[in-house]
Formats: sequence, structure tokens, C-alpha cells
Amino acid sequence: MLKIPEDQVGILGGGFHELGKPILVCVYDSGVNYRDEIARQYALYIYDEGHHVGAKTFKEIAWSCLTPYRMVLSATIERDDANEEMIYKMTGDKVYEITFYELVKAGYLAPVRVEFIEVEFPEDERKKYEKLDEELTKVREEIRKLYTRYSLEAMEEGYTSIGDYLRKTKNPEYTELNRRATSLRSRMRVLEQANSNKVLRALELTEKHLAEGNRIFVFTNLEKQANKIYSKLRAKYGEKVGLVIGKTSTEERDRLFKLFKEGKIQCIVTTTVLDEGIDAPTSDVAIVVSSRAIRHPRQFVQRIGRVVRPLPGKVAKIYILRTVGVNGAEERTLEGLKEELDRVYEFTKMEKLIENMEREK
Repeated sequence: MLKIPEDQVGILGGGFHELGKPILVCVYDSGVNYRDEIARQYALYIYDEGHHVGAKTFKEIAWSCLTPYRMVLSATIERDDANEEMIYKMTGDKVYEITFYELVKAGYLAPVRVEFIEVEFPEDERKKYEKLDEELTKVREEIRKLYTRYSLEAMEEGYTSIGDYLRKTKNPEYTELNRRATSLRSRMRVLEQANSNKVLRALELTEKHLAEGNRIFVFTNLEKQANKIYSKLRAKYGEKVGLVIGKTSTEERDRLFKLFKEGKIQCIVTTTVLDEGIDAPTSDVAIVVSSRAIRHPRQFVQRIGRVVRPLPGKVAKIYILRTVGVNGAEERTLEGLKEELDRVYEFTKMEKLIENMEREK
């Protein structure tokens, strides 16, 4: 596209080590390892998927950079840890921004309809969750008692936060209670993600859209869940369904994507390996069964990006499944997630645009 001779472009990462060429393309992991050499050789830095620049390790690339010429490209600059402010300090203020809706209106992206599917636990899984919740309540009560016991001592030592005092003094009882609380919360969160009723609902949605001839990505954060959904669909639809997970080889992934583009595969079940940086083919439907993201939309935006490439008359359909009925993390943050995604996608304006499109057909 830029008509630059191949011998002028080097690659760093993925088995390549071509530092010294006028232009260098490198992955963040390799960039960190050779940040000092890169800093002395290149006059312009362009950070693609630039939200990574604020990460704990990757920020070292920007800190080491000597050039005043820096460009950050990102569809989702906001980070879950709010470190986008650090990105601005390292690379400069935002100079251009365009909304998702404006890109849709200009024809660069397909409009989307997002539907939130609220899914309750089956009875046996709900009981497991409630038992863990009871244990967590007891641990929290023990922590509260510990706070009461050490409140005067913390105040005498000049601490306004009892928790800070217990952490700084490495109180063994507090450390153990925190470990137990963290473990319980993690197990509860996995139960919410793994909710087997989500699997049933995902299968229903997938079968509906397969019957309509759509091409579908089914996203899950859990490899076991991905395998379960895939095996059920594979048994019914055979080679129309593919699976891409962390251990899928590059050759197999490329083969599946090729078949998907050709329409020989209609559905790919996948874990987070497609969130970004992968040249995956477009589809019509995305079903997000489980995700690490609770409130912040970045991971959802990345995944939805797999279905928004424009085609004449296309309206992308997104389903986001959330466990409800136990006041868990997915339920407590559901309204927050809706608000965040509405901020990104402007659903009311988007729906009017879709209605106009459908009237013009």
C-alpha cells in the first residue's frame, strides 16, 4: 500500500529479529525486551492497539522512547485500571476521535443491535453459589471483627485506614482472611461465567441463527465451556462448526478462518484468542457467553469488532449473556455495563438508523 521496499521493513517478534532497518514492526512483548535499542534508532513510534501502552510492563516502551513523534491508535483507549491518563502523559493528548455511530453513519462499520440475555442458575449450581456466598459472609464478618480489634492500635500508629495498617504490618490473620475472601470471590465468579444454563441459551441462539444462514462467533472466557458448546454443536451440525482456543495451532486456525470466509463453516466457538490482533473474518452474529470483563466495555468492544465490518444492508446482532438471580457480580454490574456500552454505541440513535435502513429496503 505504501510502496515501501520489503528490505526496508524489519520485524521484531514471532521468531524475527530485524532491528536496524528503517522501519520496524514489533509486538509489545519484544519491544519491551529491546526498548533501549529501539529508543536510539527510530524517530516515529506508532502504537497500534494503543491501550496496551498503559500496561504495567508495556509502558516501559513509551518511557524509554526518545523521539517527540508518537502516535497512538486505539478503538478502546479507556482501560479498566484508568491508566489511559498515563498514556496521554507519555504520548500526548488526544488529537482526533470519532464515535462508533458516526463511523456507522458514514458506512465504515455495520450498525449493531445488542441484546442482554439474563440467565438464572440451575438449582444445583445456585446452591453451590449460595454456599460460597455464605462462607464469604462469614469471612467478611471475621475481617470486621479484626478491624474493631485493631482500630485503636492503628489510630495510635497514625493510620486513618485500619486495612492499610493491617496490610503494612503484614498481620497474619488479616492476610489469611484476605486470601480466603479472594479465593471465594474467584470461585463464585467462575460459577457465574460457567453457568450451564448459559450454555443451553447459547446453543438455542446459535441454532436459530444457523437456520437463518448467519455466520456466528460464540465467545467464552472458559476453555472447558468452549469445548462443551463446540461438542454439542459439532454433534448436530458437523463440519459447519469450528473451534479456536489457545492451543489451536496457527495452521489450523488459518484453515478454519479460510473455511469460515468461504461459508463452508458457519460458526466458530472461541475463547479470548480473538479479542484483538487477529485477522479474523467478519460474521453477522456474536454471542458472548462469558467474559472476564464485568463492567468496562473494552473486551466487549474488541469482540463486537468481529461482526461490524460493513456489507450492504447488514445489521450485526450481539448477544451478551449474564447470570442473574443471586445478586452476583454479573447481576450487580449489569446496569453499569448497559450504560457503558450505550455510551459507546449510542443505542437509541443506532436503532433509528437501523429502522431507516429497513424502511429503505
